[in-house]
Amino acid sequence: MSYLLEEFERVVFNINNPADCKYVEAFKNNSETKPDPIFKSNHRLILDMLNLGISNIPPETIKHQIGLYQQSAIRILDKIDYSNCHCPYDNLCFSKIKKPSVDCLVEFLKFLESQFPDCFNSRSKIPKQIFNKYKQYHCEIVNRISNMLNDEEIDCLHLPSTELVIYKKDNCTFKEIRYFNTLITETSIRLKKTQKSDEVHLKLIELYIEYNFNAKSIYDYIINLIINKIKPLTNSSCQISKLKYYRKSISQIVPAPEYFYIEKKASLKDSLITWINKEIAQFNYGYFIKENNGSFQNEFFKENHLSIIKCNLSVKQIACMLRILIEHDVFPCYGDKKIKNNIIRQFSEILASKYTDSISYNSLYNSYHELEDSSLNAVKQLFLELYKSIKV
Repeated sequence: MSYLLEEFERVVFNINNPADCKYVEAFKNNSETKPDPIFKSNHRLILDMLNLGISNIPPETIKHQIGLYQQSAIRILDKIDYSNCHCPYDNLCFSKIKKPSVDCLVEFLKFLESQFPDCFNSRSKIPKQIFNKYKQYHCEIVNRISNMLNDEEIDCLHLPSTELVIYKKDNCTFKEIRYFNTLITETSIRLKKTQKSDEVHLKLIELYIEYNFNAKSIYDYIINLIINKIKPLTNSSCQISKLKYYRKSISQIVPAPEYFYIEKKASLKDSLITWINKEIAQFNYGYFIKENNGSFQNEFFKENHLSIIKCNLSVKQIACMLRILIEHDVFPCYGDKKIKNNIIRQFSEILASKYTDSISYNSLYNSYHELEDSSLNAVKQLFLELYKSIKV
Protein backbone atom coordinates (compact mmCIF):
# COMPACT_ATOMS: atom_id res chain seq x y z
CA MET A 1 0.00 0.00 0.00
CA SER A 2 2.62 2.54 1.05
CA TYR A 3 4.70 1.54 -2.00
CA LEU A 4 1.81 2.34 -4.37
CA LEU A 5 1.19 5.73 -2.76
CA GLU A 6 4.91 6.51 -3.01
CA GLU A 7 4.69 5.67 -6.71
CA PHE A 8 1.85 8.18 -7.08
CA GLU A 9 4.01 10.77 -5.31
CA ARG A 10 6.72 10.19 -7.93
CA VAL A 11 4.15 10.54 -10.73
CA VAL A 12 2.99 13.86 -9.32
CA PHE A 13 6.58 15.08 -9.02
CA ASN A 14 7.18 14.32 -12.68
CA ILE A 15 4.06 16.01 -14.07
CA ASN A 16 4.60 19.12 -11.91
CA ASN A 17 8.24 19.44 -13.01
CA PRO A 18 8.28 19.32 -16.87
CA ALA A 19 12.03 19.92 -17.04
CA ASP A 20 12.76 16.70 -15.15
CA CYS A 21 9.70 14.70 -16.20
CA LYS A 22 10.52 11.14 -17.21
CA TYR A 23 7.35 10.97 -19.34
CA VAL A 24 8.54 13.69 -21.74
CA GLU A 25 11.11 11.39 -23.36
CA ALA A 26 8.51 8.66 -23.73
CA PHE A 27 6.09 11.10 -25.36
CA LYS A 28 8.84 12.24 -27.75
CA ASN A 29 9.56 8.72 -28.88
CA ASN A 30 6.00 7.50 -29.09
CA SER A 31 2.93 9.72 -28.94
CA GLU A 32 0.82 6.63 -28.23
CA THR A 33 2.50 5.99 -24.89
CA LYS A 34 0.36 3.69 -22.78
CA PRO A 35 -0.72 4.83 -19.32
CA ASP A 36 1.66 4.01 -16.52
CA PRO A 37 0.83 0.54 -15.06
CA ILE A 38 0.35 2.16 -11.67
CA PHE A 39 -2.92 3.62 -12.89
CA LYS A 40 -4.24 0.10 -13.27
CA SER A 41 -3.50 -0.55 -9.61
CA ASN A 42 -6.76 0.67 -8.14
CA HIS A 43 -7.87 -2.94 -7.57
CA ARG A 44 -4.60 -3.55 -5.69
CA LEU A 45 -5.25 -0.58 -3.41
CA ILE A 46 -8.76 -1.85 -2.68
CA LEU A 47 -7.56 -5.42 -2.14
CA ASP A 48 -4.91 -4.24 0.31
CA MET A 49 -7.54 -2.30 2.26
CA LEU A 50 -9.89 -5.30 2.38
CA ASN A 51 -7.07 -7.49 3.66
CA LEU A 52 -6.36 -4.86 6.29
CA GLY A 53 -10.03 -4.87 7.34
CA ILE A 54 -10.19 -8.65 7.86
CA SER A 55 -6.80 -8.91 9.53
CA ASN A 56 -6.24 -9.42 13.27
CA ILE A 57 -4.80 -5.93 13.62
CA PRO A 58 -6.42 -3.94 16.48
CA PRO A 59 -9.26 -1.61 15.33
CA GLU A 60 -7.39 1.47 16.56
CA THR A 61 -4.43 0.58 14.33
CA ILE A 62 -6.71 -0.04 11.34
CA LYS A 63 -8.39 3.35 11.86
CA HIS A 64 -4.99 5.01 12.07
CA GLN A 65 -3.79 3.31 8.88
CA ILE A 66 -6.91 4.21 6.93
CA GLY A 67 -6.58 7.81 8.14
CA LEU A 68 -3.00 7.92 6.85
CA TYR A 69 -3.96 6.48 3.45
CA GLN A 70 -6.88 8.88 3.18
CA GLN A 71 -4.72 11.92 3.91
CA SER A 72 -2.01 10.66 1.56
CA ALA A 73 -4.49 10.26 -1.31
CA ILE A 74 -5.93 13.75 -0.63
CA ARG A 75 -2.46 15.28 -0.50
CA ILE A 76 -1.49 13.69 -3.82
CA LEU A 77 -4.72 14.86 -5.47
CA ASP A 78 -4.14 18.40 -4.22
CA LYS A 79 -0.77 18.40 -5.96
CA ILE A 80 -2.18 17.42 -9.36
CA ASP A 81 -2.83 20.57 -11.35
CA TYR A 82 -5.18 20.27 -14.33
CA SER A 83 -4.04 23.62 -15.71
CA ASN A 84 -1.52 23.90 -18.53
CA CYS A 85 2.01 23.39 -17.23
CA HIS A 86 3.66 24.85 -20.37
CA CYS A 87 4.72 21.40 -21.49
CA PRO A 88 4.46 20.68 -25.25
CA TYR A 89 2.86 17.36 -24.39
CA ASP A 90 0.32 18.74 -21.91
CA ASN A 91 -2.74 17.31 -23.71
CA LEU A 92 -1.12 13.90 -23.94
CA CYS A 93 -0.05 14.11 -20.29
CA PHE A 94 -3.62 14.94 -19.29
CA SER A 95 -5.13 11.90 -21.02
CA LYS A 96 -2.34 9.43 -20.23
CA ILE A 97 -1.09 10.56 -16.81
CA LYS A 98 -3.13 13.19 -14.97
CA LYS A 99 -6.65 11.91 -15.54
CA PRO A 100 -5.82 8.24 -14.83
CA SER A 101 -4.05 9.34 -11.61
CA VAL A 102 -7.04 11.35 -10.46
CA ASP A 103 -9.56 8.65 -11.42
CA CYS A 104 -7.63 5.99 -9.54
CA LEU A 105 -7.23 8.04 -6.33
CA VAL A 106 -10.81 9.34 -6.39
CA GLU A 107 -12.16 5.80 -6.67
CA PHE A 108 -9.86 4.78 -3.84
CA LEU A 109 -11.22 7.55 -1.59
CA LYS A 110 -14.81 6.62 -2.47
CA PHE A 111 -14.04 3.05 -1.51
CA LEU A 112 -12.57 4.08 1.84
CA GLU A 113 -15.57 6.29 2.61
CA SER A 114 -18.15 3.63 1.73
CA GLN A 115 -16.43 0.56 3.21
CA PHE A 116 -14.79 2.09 6.29
CA PRO A 117 -17.21 4.87 7.37
CA ASP A 118 -16.21 4.61 11.03
CA CYS A 119 -12.54 5.08 10.17
CA PHE A 120 -12.94 7.66 7.41
CA ASN A 121 -12.40 11.27 8.47
CA SER A 122 -15.50 12.96 7.02
CA ARG A 123 -14.33 16.38 8.26
CA SER A 124 -11.33 16.37 5.92
CA LYS A 125 -11.34 18.96 3.17
CA ILE A 126 -12.46 17.36 -0.07
CA PRO A 127 -10.05 17.46 -3.04
CA LYS A 128 -11.02 20.01 -5.72
CA GLN A 129 -11.38 17.25 -8.34
CA ILE A 130 -14.15 15.56 -6.32
CA PHE A 131 -15.72 18.89 -5.38
CA ASN A 132 -15.89 20.09 -9.00
CA LYS A 133 -17.37 16.81 -10.16
CA TYR A 134 -20.04 16.89 -7.47
CA LYS A 135 -20.76 20.61 -8.07
CA GLN A 136 -21.46 19.84 -11.72
CA TYR A 137 -23.76 16.95 -10.76
CA HIS A 138 -25.59 19.11 -8.18
CA CYS A 139 -26.11 22.03 -10.56
CA GLU A 140 -27.41 19.72 -13.30
CA ILE A 141 -30.12 18.40 -10.98
CA VAL A 142 -31.04 21.92 -9.82
CA ASN A 143 -31.27 23.19 -13.40
CA ARG A 144 -33.46 20.26 -14.39
CA ILE A 145 -35.84 20.93 -11.49
CA SER A 146 -35.84 24.70 -12.18
CA ASN A 147 -37.57 24.18 -15.51
CA MET A 148 -40.78 23.29 -13.64
CA LEU A 149 -40.79 26.26 -11.20
CA ASN A 150 -41.62 29.96 -11.12
CA ASP A 151 -39.14 32.70 -10.16
CA GLU A 152 -39.93 32.72 -6.43
CA GLU A 153 -39.63 28.95 -6.24
CA ILE A 154 -36.38 28.98 -8.22
CA ASP A 155 -34.85 31.52 -5.81
CA CYS A 156 -35.67 29.21 -2.91
CA LEU A 157 -34.41 26.12 -4.73
CA HIS A 158 -31.07 27.77 -5.56
CA LEU A 159 -30.23 28.62 -1.93
CA PRO A 160 -28.27 25.37 -1.31
CA SER A 161 -26.52 25.71 -4.68
CA THR A 162 -25.41 29.24 -3.82
CA GLU A 163 -24.10 28.05 -0.47
CA LEU A 164 -22.21 25.21 -2.16
CA VAL A 165 -20.77 27.09 -5.16
CA ILE A 166 -19.91 30.41 -3.49
CA TYR A 167 -19.26 29.75 0.19
CA LYS A 168 -17.89 26.20 0.14
CA LYS A 169 -15.81 26.16 -3.03
CA ASP A 170 -12.49 26.34 -1.14
CA ASN A 171 -13.22 24.54 2.12
CA CYS A 172 -15.88 21.89 1.58
CA THR A 173 -15.59 18.64 3.53
CA PHE A 174 -16.68 15.09 2.71
CA LYS A 175 -19.40 15.39 5.37
CA GLU A 176 -20.80 18.57 3.79
CA ILE A 177 -20.83 17.01 0.33
CA ARG A 178 -22.82 14.08 1.75
CA TYR A 179 -25.21 16.58 3.34
CA PHE A 180 -25.72 18.52 0.09
CA ASN A 181 -26.23 15.25 -1.78
CA THR A 182 -28.87 14.09 0.70
CA LEU A 183 -30.60 17.47 0.52
CA ILE A 184 -30.78 17.69 -3.27
CA THR A 185 -31.85 14.04 -3.55
CA GLU A 186 -34.67 14.57 -1.05
CA THR A 187 -35.63 17.82 -2.80
CA SER A 188 -35.96 16.01 -6.12
CA ILE A 189 -38.05 13.24 -4.57
CA ARG A 190 -40.45 15.58 -2.78
CA LEU A 191 -40.99 17.96 -5.67
CA LYS A 192 -42.06 15.02 -7.82
CA LYS A 193 -44.86 14.41 -5.29
CA THR A 194 -46.12 18.01 -5.17
CA GLN A 195 -49.49 18.99 -6.61
CA LYS A 196 -50.12 22.01 -8.82
CA SER A 197 -51.88 23.76 -5.95
CA ASP A 198 -48.90 23.35 -3.60
CA GLU A 199 -46.69 26.32 -2.78
CA VAL A 200 -43.36 24.79 -3.73
CA HIS A 201 -41.18 27.36 -1.94
CA LEU A 202 -42.99 26.55 1.33
CA LYS A 203 -42.35 22.86 0.75
CA LEU A 204 -38.67 23.64 0.22
CA ILE A 205 -38.50 25.73 3.39
CA GLU A 206 -40.09 22.88 5.33
CA LEU A 207 -37.41 20.55 3.92
CA TYR A 208 -34.60 22.95 4.88
CA ILE A 209 -35.94 23.16 8.43
CA GLU A 210 -36.43 19.40 8.65
CA TYR A 211 -32.85 18.74 7.50
CA ASN A 212 -31.53 21.63 9.62
CA PHE A 213 -29.93 23.64 6.83
CA ASN A 214 -28.76 26.20 9.42
CA ALA A 215 -26.80 28.46 7.08
CA LYS A 216 -27.16 32.22 7.53
CA SER A 217 -28.36 32.62 3.93
CA ILE A 218 -31.29 30.25 4.55
CA TYR A 219 -32.16 31.93 7.86
CA ASP A 220 -32.11 35.40 6.26
CA TYR A 221 -34.24 34.23 3.34
CA ILE A 222 -36.97 32.81 5.59
CA ILE A 223 -36.94 35.84 7.91
CA ASN A 224 -37.32 38.21 4.95
CA LEU A 225 -40.13 36.06 3.59
CA ILE A 226 -42.01 36.27 6.91
CA ILE A 227 -41.43 40.05 7.15
CA ASN A 228 -42.80 40.56 3.64
CA LYS A 229 -45.87 38.48 4.52
CA ILE A 230 -46.75 40.45 7.68
CA LYS A 231 -45.73 43.92 6.46
CA PRO A 232 -48.98 44.53 4.48
CA LEU A 233 -51.01 43.82 7.64
CA THR A 234 -51.53 47.24 9.21
CA ASN A 235 -53.24 45.91 12.32
CA SER A 236 -50.82 44.75 15.05
CA SER A 237 -53.25 42.08 16.20
CA CYS A 238 -53.29 40.56 12.70
CA GLN A 239 -49.50 40.68 12.55
CA ILE A 240 -49.21 38.87 15.87
CA SER A 241 -51.73 36.24 14.75
CA LYS A 242 -49.76 35.68 11.55
CA LEU A 243 -46.50 35.34 13.46
CA LYS A 244 -48.13 32.85 15.83
CA TYR A 245 -49.36 30.89 12.82
CA TYR A 246 -45.81 30.72 11.44
CA ARG A 247 -44.45 29.74 14.85
CA LYS A 248 -46.97 26.92 15.13
CA SER A 249 -46.21 25.71 11.59
CA ILE A 250 -42.46 25.68 12.23
CA SER A 251 -42.88 24.04 15.64
CA GLN A 252 -44.77 21.15 14.04
CA ILE A 253 -41.90 20.29 11.68
CA VAL A 254 -40.06 17.25 13.02
CA PRO A 255 -36.28 17.49 12.39
CA ALA A 256 -34.63 14.54 10.67
CA PRO A 257 -32.36 12.88 13.24
CA GLU A 258 -28.61 13.39 12.92
CA TYR A 259 -28.89 15.84 10.03
CA PHE A 260 -27.36 19.29 10.25
CA TYR A 261 -25.33 21.58 8.02
CA ILE A 262 -23.25 23.54 10.54
CA GLU A 263 -22.22 21.61 13.63
CA LYS A 264 -22.44 23.20 17.10
CA LYS A 265 -24.78 25.93 15.88
CA ALA A 266 -28.40 26.46 16.86
CA SER A 267 -30.79 24.57 14.61
CA LEU A 268 -32.65 26.48 11.91
CA LYS A 269 -35.92 25.59 13.61
CA ASP A 270 -34.87 26.94 17.01
CA SER A 271 -33.37 30.10 15.48
CA LEU A 272 -36.56 30.89 13.58
CA ILE A 273 -38.79 30.29 16.60
CA THR A 274 -36.55 32.50 18.75
CA TRP A 275 -36.79 35.30 16.19
CA ILE A 276 -40.58 34.98 15.93
CA ASN A 277 -40.90 35.03 19.74
CA LYS A 278 -38.90 38.26 19.83
CA GLU A 279 -41.10 39.82 17.17
CA ILE A 280 -44.29 38.80 18.98
CA ALA A 281 -42.93 40.22 22.23
CA GLN A 282 -42.08 43.50 20.50
CA PHE A 283 -45.58 43.76 19.05
CA ASN A 284 -47.12 42.95 22.44
CA TYR A 285 -45.10 45.65 24.17
CA GLY A 286 -46.08 48.01 21.40
CA TYR A 287 -49.62 47.90 22.71
CA PHE A 288 -48.59 49.47 26.00
CA ILE A 289 -45.32 51.32 25.56
CA LYS A 290 -45.09 54.59 23.67
CA GLU A 291 -41.64 55.91 23.08
CA ASN A 292 -42.50 59.56 23.78
CA ASN A 293 -40.49 60.53 26.86
CA GLY A 294 -42.38 58.47 29.41
CA SER A 295 -45.95 59.59 28.80
CA PHE A 296 -46.99 55.95 29.10
CA GLN A 297 -47.65 56.10 32.84
CA ASN A 298 -50.08 59.00 32.85
CA GLU A 299 -52.07 57.85 29.79
CA PHE A 300 -52.24 54.21 30.79
CA PHE A 301 -53.15 54.82 34.42
CA LYS A 302 -55.65 57.53 33.58
CA GLU A 303 -57.39 55.33 31.02
CA ASN A 304 -57.59 52.29 33.28
CA HIS A 305 -58.10 54.09 36.63
CA LEU A 306 -55.16 52.28 38.23
CA SER A 307 -53.01 53.39 41.12
CA ILE A 308 -49.37 52.77 41.99
CA ILE A 309 -48.80 49.42 43.71
CA LYS A 310 -46.94 49.64 47.01
CA CYS A 311 -44.18 47.05 47.39
CA ASN A 312 -42.64 46.22 50.77
CA LEU A 313 -39.13 46.01 49.27
CA SER A 314 -36.42 48.57 48.61
CA VAL A 315 -35.62 49.64 45.05
CA LYS A 316 -32.46 47.51 45.10
CA GLN A 317 -34.38 44.49 46.38
CA ILE A 318 -37.05 44.95 43.70
CA ALA A 319 -34.29 45.16 41.08
CA CYS A 320 -32.68 41.99 42.42
CA MET A 321 -35.95 40.04 42.36
CA LEU A 322 -36.79 41.34 38.89
CA ARG A 323 -33.40 40.24 37.57
CA ILE A 324 -33.88 36.74 38.96
CA LEU A 325 -37.31 36.48 37.32
CA ILE A 326 -36.02 37.73 33.97
CA GLU A 327 -32.91 35.55 33.93
CA HIS A 328 -35.03 32.47 34.69
CA ASP A 329 -37.50 33.32 31.88
CA VAL A 330 -40.45 34.03 34.17
CA PHE A 331 -40.55 37.23 32.13
CA PRO A 332 -38.98 36.05 28.84
CA CYS A 333 -36.80 38.50 26.90
CA TYR A 334 -35.45 36.04 24.32
CA GLY A 335 -32.05 37.69 24.67
CA ASP A 336 -33.42 41.04 23.46
CA LYS A 337 -32.15 44.04 25.48
CA LYS A 338 -35.00 46.23 24.31
CA ILE A 339 -37.59 43.84 25.73
CA LYS A 340 -35.66 43.60 29.01
CA ASN A 341 -35.46 47.39 29.31
CA ASN A 342 -39.19 47.68 28.58
CA ILE A 343 -39.93 45.28 31.44
CA ILE A 344 -37.76 47.33 33.79
CA ARG A 345 -39.53 50.50 32.66
CA GLN A 346 -42.99 49.03 33.25
CA PHE A 347 -42.11 47.89 36.76
CA SER A 348 -40.67 51.32 37.55
CA GLU A 349 -43.97 52.93 36.51
CA ILE A 350 -46.39 50.67 38.39
CA LEU A 351 -44.48 50.06 41.66
CA ALA A 352 -43.63 52.16 44.68
CA SER A 353 -40.82 50.98 46.94
CA LYS A 354 -40.79 50.50 50.68
CA TYR A 355 -39.25 53.94 51.19
CA THR A 356 -40.49 56.00 48.22
CA ASP A 357 -43.83 56.71 46.55
CA SER A 358 -42.39 56.26 43.08
CA ILE A 359 -39.45 54.59 41.35
CA SER A 360 -37.51 56.21 38.55
CA TYR A 361 -36.55 54.10 35.56
CA ASN A 362 -32.87 55.05 35.89
CA SER A 363 -32.80 54.06 39.56
CA LEU A 364 -34.32 50.64 38.90
CA TYR A 365 -32.18 50.14 35.77
CA ASN A 366 -28.93 50.94 37.59
CA SER A 367 -29.86 48.76 40.58
CA TYR A 368 -30.73 45.91 38.19
CA HIS A 369 -27.23 45.95 36.70
CA GLU A 370 -25.33 46.63 39.95
CA LEU A 371 -26.65 44.16 42.50
CA GLU A 372 -25.48 44.43 46.10
CA ASP A 373 -24.78 41.47 48.35
CA SER A 374 -27.16 42.77 51.03
CA SER A 375 -30.02 42.93 48.52
CA LEU A 376 -29.20 39.45 47.18
CA ASN A 377 -29.23 37.98 50.69
CA ALA A 378 -32.52 39.72 51.55
CA VAL A 379 -34.22 38.42 48.40
CA LYS A 380 -32.76 34.95 48.91
CA GLN A 381 -34.21 34.88 52.43
CA LEU A 382 -37.57 36.04 51.07
CA PHE A 383 -37.62 33.24 48.48
CA LEU A 384 -36.80 30.68 51.20
CA GLU A 385 -39.65 31.94 53.36
CA LEU A 386 -42.01 31.83 50.39
CA TYR A 387 -40.91 28.28 49.62
CA LYS A 388 -41.50 27.17 53.23
CA SER A 389 -44.95 28.72 53.19
CA ILE A 390 -46.06 26.50 50.30
CA LYS A 391 -48.18 23.64 51.59
CA VAL A 392 -48.14 20.57 49.37
